[in-house]
Amino acid sequence: MGIIKILITGASGFIGRNLSFYLCANNPNDEIIATDIVVNDIYQNVRSNLQFECMDILVPEQIRIVFNKHKPDIVVHLAAIASVSPEINEADIVSTNITGTINILHACVANDVKRFVLASSVAVYGNSYKLPLNITDATSILTSLYGISKLACEHCTKLYSDNYGLQSVILRLSNVYGPTDNSSYGRVVTQFMCKLIYNKSPYIYGDGSQTRDFIYIADVIKAIANVVNNERIADKIFNIASGESISINELFNKIKSITHATANPVYFDARLGDINRISLDIEATIADLGWRPETSLDDGLKQTYNLQLVHADESKRISKLEGL
Repeated sequence: MGIIKILITGASGFIGRNLSFYLCANNPNDEIIATDIVVNDIYQNVRSNLQFECMDILVPEQIRIVFNKHKPDIVVHLAAIASVSPEINEADIVSTNITGTINILHACVANDVKRFVLASSVAVYGNSYKLPLNITDATSILTSLYGISKLACEHCTKLYSDNYGLQSVILRLSNVYGPTDNSSYGRVVTQFMCKLIYNKSPYIYGDGSQTRDFIYIADVIKAIANVVNNERIADKIFNIASGESISINELFNKIKSITHATANPVYFDARLGDINRISLDIEATIADLGWRPETSLDDGLKQTYNLQLVHADESKRISKLEGL
């Protein structure tokens, strides 16, 4: 088999940059095209099989230029606004997530892309009364515009698959966490970790009894790589999760223990759009994708803490050098 060209959108994000470097290292004979609207310095001085292109998924002309230049065989679409925060403009969620996805799907068809992988979300299930959730469960009790937008992206993907023969795989990701996450993004593990390292109180919205399924970044990357590297996996939807759920209060206590902090959380009213309980069934994923999560929550939190601690120590050192 010749060189496979794999284009990744949202490659400056947490999942995107981890996937880009994983495929760069593990698919040395393939060409990895990392794209994002944000230029990231981490893509300087990298291996020759990894290239970065600045591309806005809301600008069709930029997409056309990049796709015409590289002619990708596979597209992994990660670019999205992934938040239920009231600070995020709802119109931006709709345009970026839905219009952006349609723009990429159109480019795939126009450039004879063989396979399209969509990063969807557990948010498409909303508040379901049946747990654990599998891909056949209803997606009608949605709680946020973000969830609605991701479900719309799934329908758009199926439409292009049915109408144009574009092979597609949809991955419904649960709550992804791990080292190198950006604390400003809002993921709860990183937020808790960055606060408790300095023995500061993190915020919990609601009473903390809401549950989540946390999946370690390395496991997510391997799941996506399995899809990318197996052309027989097509026209499927998979839950990518740990298969275990934990309350936010329990998560806080775990991280508090790891960081040896004494601070307690500050509770605020629940945020509009938050899901009450998340628990995903991954039996079909294990059987059909040939993948299973390898990192326990305890181990993943410890690995995340160890790297966050290094970053915290480095920040303190730089602050002292700069007299801050």
